[in-house]
Amino acid sequence: MKDIEKRMLTKNEMLHKAKLEKGITLVALVITIVVIIILAMITINFLFGENGLIIKAQEAKKMSEIEEVREKLEMATGTAIIDGKGKTTIDDYFELIEREGIIGNKDSDTLDNGDGTYDVTTNEGFIFQVMPVPEKDNADDILIDYIGETNGPRIKNVTATTTTNSATIEVEAVNAENAVYKYEYKKEGEDSWQTVEGETGSTCTINNLEENEIYNIRVTVEVASGGNKGTATREINVRTGEMPTGAITFEQAIWQGDGTASVVVHSSQEGYTIQYQIVATGSVTDPEELEEANWKPVANGGQITGIQHNQTVYARLWDGHNGSSYASADIKDTEVPQEANIQLSSTNVTTGTTVTATVTHVDSESGPEITQCRYVWNTSSGKIGTDASSYTGGAFSSNGQQISRNMSSRGTYYLHVLTVDKAGNKWETVSSGITLRQLVTSVSVSPSSVTLEEGETQQLSVTVSPSNASNKTVTWSSSNSNIASVSSSGLVTAKAEGTVTITATAKDGSGKKDTCSVTVETSKIEYILKAGDWVTYPSSQGNIDCVVLYDSSSSYGVEIIAMETVEDVTLGSSDFTTSMNSYNNAISTLNNATSKYNNATYSSRARCVGSDPSNPTSDNPGYVTSNDGYMSSYNGQFKKTDTHHTTDWDKMNSLGIHKIDDHYWLASRYVGSMSNGCYFGIRFVYSYGTLDDGRLCRVYTDAPRSSYGYSYGLRPVFKLKSGIKVTGGSGTESSPYTLGA
Repeated sequence: MKDIEKRMLTKNEMLHKAKLEKGITLVALVITIVVIIILAMITINFLFGENGLIIKAQEAKKMSEIEEVREKLEMATGTAIIDGKGKTTIDDYFELIEREGIIGNKDSDTLDNGDGTYDVTTNEGFIFQVMPVPEKDNADDILIDYIGETNGPRIKNVTATTTTNSATIEVEAVNAENAVYKYEYKKEGEDSWQTVEGETGSTCTINNLEENEIYNIRVTVEVASGGNKGTATREINVRTGEMPTGAITFEQAIWQGDGTASVVVHSSQEGYTIQYQIVATGSVTDPEELEEANWKPVANGGQITGIQHNQTVYARLWDGHNGSSYASADIKDTEVPQEANIQLSSTNVTTGTTVTATVTHVDSESGPEITQCRYVWNTSSGKIGTDASSYTGGAFSSNGQQISRNMSSRGTYYLHVLTVDKAGNKWETVSSGITLRQLVTSVSVSPSSVTLEEGETQQLSVTVSPSNASNKTVTWSSSNSNIASVSSSGLVTAKAEGTVTITATAKDGSGKKDTCSVTVETSKIEYILKAGDWVTYPSSQGNIDCVVLYDSSSSYGVEIIAMETVEDVTLGSSDFTTSMNSYNNAISTLNNATSKYNNATYSSRARCVGSDPSNPTSDNPGYVTSNDGYMSSYNGQFKKTDTHHTTDWDKMNSLGIHKIDDHYWLASRYVGSMSNGCYFGIRFVYSYGTLDDGRLCRVYTDAPRSSYGYSYGLRPVFKLKSGIKVTGGSGTESSPYTLGA
């Protein structure tokens, strides 16, 4: 039994031992796995963690790169100082590192921090702060410190301009594309910031600030996305201004001539409104008494108008909340009035005549005080002074008033006028003398009528009555000086067809006059013939119906053109040389053919239409030359083209007379080209009015030369002599003018 128990015990123990060993093995396995995991995590963290070997290696690499750039900047410092012989300037240093490629652009990659230091952004994207020692324009050393990289937006500069109640902020930032700008401000010493609503751009104006206070301005630049995502902030302090004193000046007041003055007001300060008030001088002892509601705005350099004598203008600067100290200008009229305007109804009268004077008082400053103005008539041409008691004639009741006096005794009289202005200044004006005299009672011109031809003259005579008239001279005048003029002695000169009245008027003011009727007749072609009129021309070969091509208003004189051809003229032939000579001599040939139709009694020449009206015999002296092979044998043999015909042709077209029932020559050459050569012709007009050219000679590249002959009509143009007269007709086609010598 005991053995059995012992064996059983041993088995239990063995089972327990086995279980225990198995548990120990599982625990050991778990522990082993945990240890392995821990070791793995330690290894990963060691390699990739925040302080891992890889991160450390990356940081070491960047530090090496930073140090390499710093070394370049420091070496550049030494170069700049050596180049400057022991000294340099910050600008020279920046230009050097730009040249050496350390920075891209010295204007955009450097930032003046305003405290003696500068931020420099290198091409690698590193930012260094440099400080010239002892100063930027005389540095013997430049200290360099690395401060970061260019990731995210960066504020380069913040500037501010202020008024008494506002501040305008301008922000210069880099890496700030699509950035949102935020502006906050608070008065110095306050805790809470106020946000400027609605301002998200790089410029912001903050209004409604207090005068002469320090404000803290905070600018935040935020880029929400992209490679430059981030936020940059900078704070600055600004002080608002004080209202300036002594900043307003007035120009000298200018009187407007209507009783009021104007004055121009200026301020040396910008950004303010100028306000003004006008009050009676002396009515305000303290400017603070001025009513606030009465202030009116005026532009800087603007004009304040409507100011009267003995008024004061007050002006101040206004910023929307505060007003400056006051400036003032008293407006006073210290000038005497100007001469009164005295218009007399007459200055030469006879006994018993009433003279009327219209008196207008003139004072360009405060204006006349009409009820204080007075007058008197006397025989003194000298002034009598400004004592009102001397003016016994009476007082004025209105300006521009008329006063009258009946002249009962011979002599010369004067009207004395006393003008008094609203300031009490006085001035005396003396009128012109009024002389009593014997007027002319009648004027008689002889002859009373006369008929003259153009260019003729006629002396007129005049009789003035009575014989004892004070002034017996007369003034001669013509009702139309273009038809007939008259000299101061009465000599009449006829100028153009028509009728005028020549008048002799007594100069004494009596109004007496007499007249002579002058009829001017004319029949000269210069005065009658106009372009387009029809004329019968008595040529040496018989009458020819013509139309006026140019009249006397032209530079060519009066020229008429035949409305039919007088004969046919042949130019050119089948013989090439003959045709070429005909082409070269065509202008003289055509002009010579017209000469037999000239009638020397009426015209100085006859020419072919199309020749130069200024010089019909003019001919183009040049000859055609060409490098083309087919012309090499004819260089210098054919005269050049010309445009003589254009003057006549344009004029005929404008008058509608270029078309007649026949072809006719124009005395003008034409050289034309073809695809296989060129041709030489004389211009002519078809019977239906179209311009063309008669091709007398042709030269080809691949064919024999050719020549032709044409026979067209001759249409002469006659230049009429000056002085030829029109003897009849009305100038129409059915009733043409007729001519006579």
